[in-house]
Amino acid sequence: MQQIKKMFFILLLLFINSISAQCWFKELLIETNSNAKLSAYFKNASKEEFNAYKTLQTNGSKYIKTNPTYIEKFSKLSPENQAKIALFNDDKVGSTLTKFLDDCDTDFLIYINNPENLIQVKGFLAHKTGMLSTEESEKLAEMLRRLDEIPSDKARKWLDYGANQAVFKTNREAGTAFGNLIKTQLSDANSEAYTTLAKHLNDLNPKINLDEYSIYSQVQLCLTKNCIDKGQFWIPDFMLVKVSQDGLGKDFLETIIIDSKLSGSTGWTPNQNTAKKMDGWSIKAIGNEALIKGSRIEDFDVKSSITKNGDFIKLYSESGILKTK
Repeated sequence: MQQIKKMFFILLLLFINSISAQCWFKELLIETNSNAKLSAYFKNASKEEFNAYKTLQTNGSKYIKTNPTYIEKFSKLSPENQAKIALFNDDKVGSTLTKFLDDCDTDFLIYINNPENLIQVKGFLAHKTGMLSTEESEKLAEMLRRLDEIPSDKARKWLDYGANQAVFKTNREAGTAFGNLIKTQLSDANSEAYTTLAKHLNDLNPKINLDEYSIYSQVQLCLTKNCIDKGQFWIPDFMLVKVSQDGLGKDFLETIIIDSKLSGSTGWTPNQNTAKKMDGWSIKAIGNEALIKGSRIEDFDVKSSITKNGDFIKLYSESGILKTK
């Protein structure tokens, strides 16, 4: 009884101004009165751990909130992530929430607690109504169909879980199908995609002739010097490549980056935004079937660097008509 009174005093000091604390606080008293391990845990718990219990209780947790090991793990999530991850089902031992927390080793916690990756955490719960906006759904679909955008295997695993239960799976599949369609069309100079792109380039600069470029697909380009792990390189959908000359008559490789998007409003992925700020990239890898149109360029290999010409170009469909921007 003395221990419970001590806990009551600590909690009262922490949450005296919170009206919403009343229900979860009452539940905690009931739980600790019947659970010796939980009572011992909260005797020395931090404010963050009390807040973690509150979030779990408020969101309907049944098992995690009674287990000190899982409460401690859950408390290491950022407050923004706790509010979302608590929405996973937690009705019994082996619940979805327990499986997620089992994956939360140090590296994964660092990754998902990075504010830049909050959209991925939302994607884990894409099956929850209103979790993702249309723009976020399209962006995640873009990231999932690319091998370079999500360096964490665990994040990809949980995004696949969200995708398999949610609408953005449709966007992901549609994005892959559209990318394959554009790849086929860019190999044909008479296709809608090729002629649309040729006109766009000519409108930008009458000296640019698409026929003078070789077109490559899925070439890996370095974002960092290490260029080993995911997140250190990126993979544009398509590269227009040719040998040009600088003011001194020296040859160099130039490229124009083309990306297929589901719509004109579909945003650039994180790696693409990083790449857009660079003037060029070194080449990490070129697949045997990367060339889809034109002649193979001898100097275009993994030992080379390539210079960006202009901004990235989106090739997308609007009401069944291919457009560029």
